[in-house]
Amino acid sequence: MIAAWLLLACGSGADSLWWQDSWEVLAVGRDRAVVDARFFQTNTGLIRGQGHVRFDRFAHREVPIFYGRDALPGDTLPGDTLPGDTQALGALRVGPDQLLEKDGTWDLRVLSGELDARLTLQPDDTPAPPTLQRDGWQVDAVVPSASVEGILRAGQRNSMLQGRAVILHRQGDRPPARKGTHRVAAFVMDAEFSLGIDQTGSDALAWAWVDGRSWSADSALVRRLEDGIVEMDFRPEAPIVARLVPVPPHHRRLLWDHLSGLEQWMLARVTGRAERRIRGANAEVLVGEKTLKAPALILVEEYR
Repeated sequence: MIAAWLLLACGSGADSLWWQDSWEVLAVGRDRAVVDARFFQTNTGLIRGQGHVRFDRFAHREVPIFYGRDALPGDTLPGDTLPGDTQALGALRVGPDQLLEKDGTWDLRVLSGELDARLTLQPDDTPAPPTLQRDGWQVDAVVPSASVEGILRAGQRNSMLQGRAVILHRQGDRPPARKGTHRVAAFVMDAEFSLGIDQTGSDALAWAWVDGRSWSADSALVRRLEDGIVEMDFRPEAPIVARLVPVPPHHRRLLWDHLSGLEQWMLARVTGRAERRIRGANAEVLVGEKTLKAPALILVEEYR
């Protein structure tokens, strides 16, 4: 069975079993609540082209919110294919849920009986870094820095979100997950400055916006130190080093939870068991001799 399944994976482009189009919104509120939202369409599964939404909100000493929707291909529409006046430039609509950009503003909506979330993201002036492109795979920080605000209702619980966010886009038929390559990403989120490194293996998409200017991030690396501490190092291209110390809350979810148990087992035989973990952090940023502090997020995807 595994051999037959791998044979199906030999296609290329949008026909490949490994093809996926994934949009991620990572946000941290003023109260340090964290939102991890993913809208993605993938061929990995029994039905190709299915759409999926995963929306998680977690905060220290609060019961987390975990939400998921899986939709048929006919109910999954890229933003630029929507009809009439609803057409948008990016992202996805999955059933009634959507992440869409129009007129410079991003709208994230989740509409279901278990969760009603409406978030508005307004991008800052931070320029997007160049696309990280490898054979069959590309990664973009579509919005490297944005303000976010909105409301979430889950059952009898109502909560507000006001804070900072990033929007990432990952697309192609040769994702690093195909080889079980670990991903480590770190983001420093502040209204006055923004740092980001999204590193998979030896490749990194990175940016640094500090003191009203964009710094070179060609040499940027993210390192995992002891006790979960992460270091973002932009030297020697830029005199910037950030040290991220994890703090509550933290969160984990299986990356392949949109698949059946059998499909997850088959994928694990190829790539290892895939897990996505996110932690809040306090960042101390050294820019030359100046020290800045801000909230941050640490994202790890591992295959074991």
